[in-house]
Amino acid sequence: MPFQLSPGVAVVEKDFTSIVPAVSTSIGGFAGTFQWGPIEAPTTVPSENELVRQFGKPVDGNADSFFTAANFLSYTNNLLVVRADTANAKNAVAQKSGSVSATTITQAGSGYTSVPTVTFAAPDISGGTQATGTATISGAGITAIPVADGGTGYTTATVTIAAPDQSGDNATATATIAAGVITGITIDVAGSGYTTAPTVTITGDGTGATAIAIVEDGKVKKIEMTNYGSGYRYANVTISTGGEGLGYAATARAVMTPFGGHGKDPINGTYARTLMFYTNISKDKNQGFDVNNDFRQLGLIKNPRKYTVSATDYATFREVLGSACFVLTGSINTSTFSADKNLRLNNQNTGKLFRIVSSTTTGVLVQSLENAIPTVGEVMIDSEGNQFTVGGVTNPTIDKYSGDILFIDNKQAFTPTEDQTVTLRTVLKF
Repeated sequence: MPFQLSPGVAVVEKDFTSIVPAVSTSIGGFAGTFQWGPIEAPTTVPSENELVRQFGKPVDGNADSFFTAANFLSYTNNLLVVRADTANAKNAVAQKSGSVSATTITQAGSGYTSVPTVTFAAPDISGGTQATGTATISGAGITAIPVADGGTGYTTATVTIAAPDQSGDNATATATIAAGVITGITIDVAGSGYTTAPTVTITGDGTGATAIAIVEDGKVKKIEMTNYGSGYRYANVTISTGGEGLGYAATARAVMTPFGGHGKDPINGTYARTLMFYTNISKDKNQGFDVNNDFRQLGLIKNPRKYTVSATDYATFREVLGSACFVLTGSINTSTFSADKNLRLNNQNTGKLFRIVSSTTTGVLVQSLENAIPTVGEVMIDSEGNQFTVGGVTNPTIDKYSGDILFIDNKQAFTPTEDQTVTLRTVLKF
């Protein structure tokens, strides 16, 4: 390296862009799956112990999320964590902004012999998603309309119920809109002189939000929401004086959910310029089958839909794992019906085409290559004439023809070994 022969100033450039300094100013954001905790509510986590306290210890289903967050916290003490919504979420609170939360039957109607179509009006705000629901019938009248998907972007919503099949009265209903949720309160000034927990008062144009203050060493350490409320477009937080009136009062501000909920627009909502999607492939299962097949593509799909044979249940897919494959049960010869073999439905030459992904002696996992739906009693035939009768059908969980493709990476095919874990990281820069 160069050196100086006489006193002077040496300028040396070092690249620290890959180093996260262990200081509270290094703030990160992470969204993932956890055992419990608030859903779609950004929560500041200062340490791994606090991560465990608020979101639970890692389990098989969320190890990737937990250790990714824990790894960041080993370098800094300020991570904003958002728990993703899943079907089996525990101790969860989830509320999207401007969504239909419930319906109230104002007139049950009469003359209904089959379930009528229920239509929610389009959202008031551009970019919102339309709500869906299905009616429940009892005694030829409508008794309830459970909301399947609350949608987003509503300030009001008109519910339209189809006319009855027979002569009777048309049912009517009204929608309840949940919007303007307060997800948390940020302390601006901790104050001092508090000997007892002060009263936290939330005012604004919404209703129902309540919170309690946690005091440590005479200061307001944290404010926990006890009710998130609804209908807020703005909110003010007032903290009463405590103790003997010595010291000075704490101040705080409300954190509001953005339109569509946190994560709807991560670029503007979290001021991010880079998003990373992190996935592990290890002992992969598909519809319960061990899949030791070769992987060829990595991609990102926006807003995939649930697979359904009923148009009334065509909702956004929100689970952690999904499959676009059918499971066909029957008596299977695994030597004859092995992975990657093509099968035809009912006719060896002209039947709809399927491909085997994995097989066992009691069933096969197959892809439908020509958008056909197999049913019980039909026959699957290979090119040599070998066949088996379908004894049972498990449908896919994802409609593979839905959603918008954002990114596809075609890779050289690879097959991981049983003890091998493959990590896939996709980084999008804006």
